[in-house]
Amino acid sequence: MFDAKLQGSYSALLGTLSGKDPSTSDAPRVRWDSVLHWIVKSGLVGFASGLGALQFANNLVLAGVASPPSPDDMAQWIHLHKGYGAFRGLQLLGFNLPRNASPSSVRAAFICVYAWLDHHLSEKDKDLVDFGAIFVEQLLCKIGRWQRIFAAKCGKEDLAERARKEFEKTVGWKAGENESNYDKWPIPPCVDRSVFKAIIEAR
Repeated sequence: MFDAKLQGSYSALLGTLSGKDPSTSDAPRVRWDSVLHWIVKSGLVGFASGLGALQFANNLVLAGVASPPSPDDMAQWIHLHKGYGAFRGLQLLGFNLPRNASPSSVRAAFICVYAWLDHHLSEKDKDLVDFGAIFVEQLLCKIGRWQRIFAAKCGKEDLAERARKEFEKTVGWKAGENESNYDKWPIPPCVDRSVFKAIIEAR
């Protein structure tokens, strides 16, 4: 299916992991950003840029071939691909990010979302969704889609306003309570500014 040159290049990318089962091998994993660079450089139709390249790199992480991207890695990708859903998701969450937003601005917004979820989700929930930078990017991508679906079904009512009303029904949020009661939220119903302040100070 793939020519010998491409196969040889891929084998070189894998290094000592080439030809081995990643589920049993202790060979070093390929860096996520190295996978992105390789697949873009390969020129394969459908994988040379954008979401195709991103999903290829992400799938190698899920397969155990590549190491997961850091939040900084993913924030950089989002900055370079502002036309895709994750950047729009950050805007819809209320972050002031114009189209010419700087890398540091996009990074700060992404890190806030990442750290907020990391701080509040229970360990069981994190395991369930395979929490990491890939999950957060995917989650951000869906915000615009769900907003469009909601608007089509519910007319002019704003999704954020609907969420606020639902959250107001929640009293005494407690981490992990959703694990046994699916009516409970996995994250708190309001934004605690002190958490964001701590995130910024820690970074």
